[in-house]
Amino acid sequence: MLHKIYLPFSEDKLKEHFVQLDNDSTNIDNHIARYKKSIKNYELFESKTPFTTDIKLIRQIEKDEIFWTASSLMTIFHSPNRISELIKLLTLAYGEKPPLDNFTNWNECLAGELNLFFEPNIPSPKIYLDWLKENVTIQNFIPYIIEKTRNIKGDFRSDLEGATNVDALIINSTNGFAIIIEAKVLSDISYQVSYDSIRNQIIRNIDVMLGENKNLATPLNKRIPDKSLFLLLTPKLYKDNPRARLYGYAFRDYKNDFQTIQADLVHRNLDKDQCEKISSRIGWITWEDLKSVNNDCCKWLNENL
Repeated sequence: MLHKIYLPFSEDKLKEHFVQLDNDSTNIDNHIARYKKSIKNYELFESKTPFTTDIKLIRQIEKDEIFWTASSLMTIFHSPNRISELIKLLTLAYGEKPPLDNFTNWNECLAGELNLFFEPNIPSPKIYLDWLKENVTIQNFIPYIIEKTRNIKGDFRSDLEGATNVDALIINSTNGFAIIIEAKVLSDISYQVSYDSIRNQIIRNIDVMLGENKNLATPLNKRIPDKSLFLLLTPKLYKDNPRARLYGYAFRDYKNDFQTIQADLVHRNLDKDQCEKISSRIGWITWEDLKSVNNDCCKWLNENL
C-alpha cells in the first residue's frame, strides 16, 4: 500500500481511478507522482529524521484534500458493502428519495456499472462560454485582464474558462447517474475565475453538472445531466459552523433561494421551477459521515472521534 493511514491502497489500484487521455498514461503518472512525493516527504516526519524543510510541506499529507478524497472514497467504493454504504451517504445528503425525475429510489441510481474517478476534467458549458464572450467587460474591469480575453485578430476568445477539474466523480455508465464531488479540508472555495470575477467554484460545478459531456472519453461521456447531483464534502466543523467558510454562505443561498441560482446561472435563463429542482440536487455531507458509514474511512480521525 502507498501509506497505511492516508492511502491504504496500491499504486495500481489508485491508477484505476484516473482517466487516461488519448491513449497516453502520462497524465495518470503525473497524478500518482504528486501522491508519492507527499508520502516521501511525510516519511521524514514519521521516521523522526532531522529535516530543514518547512514543517507544513513535510506534513502536507495531513491536510491534503487529494489524500482525504482518494483514501475515503476508495474505501467506500471498494467496500463489500459499497451499495448500502453509498445509499446511507446519499440519504444523508439528499433524503430518502433521489431528487431526480428518473429514479424512485437510490438502488435504481446505483444499479449498473459504477466508476469512481479523481480530478477528471469536465469542459465548461458552451452556453456559458458564449455568454461570457458577450459579457466579459461586465464581469471584469481590470484592463490587462480584459486585454487577454481577445485573440490576435482582436475578437473575444472562445476559451475564457477552462475545463473544471472536479475533485471526484462517481458515474454509473449503465444509466447515466452521476455525483460530482467538491471536497474540502481547510481550504475554501475559489471565489472567481480568471475572466469572470463573480463566478464561484460551487456555481461552476453546478453549471458543469447541467452540461453534456458527449465528446469526452468513455465512460465520462455516459453521464446524463438530468441524472447528475452535486455533493459538497467537508469537515463537520464547517458544516456545523457554515459562516466560517464562503462555501457555507454559497451553499445556503443556492439551497434556499432560487433567485440566487437564477442570477448566477443567468446564461441559462432558468425559471423558478428549474432553479428549485437544481437546488434539490445539491447536497452536503462530512468526512465524519463517511467514517460513521465505514469506520475504515479517514483513519487519521480515529483519535478525535
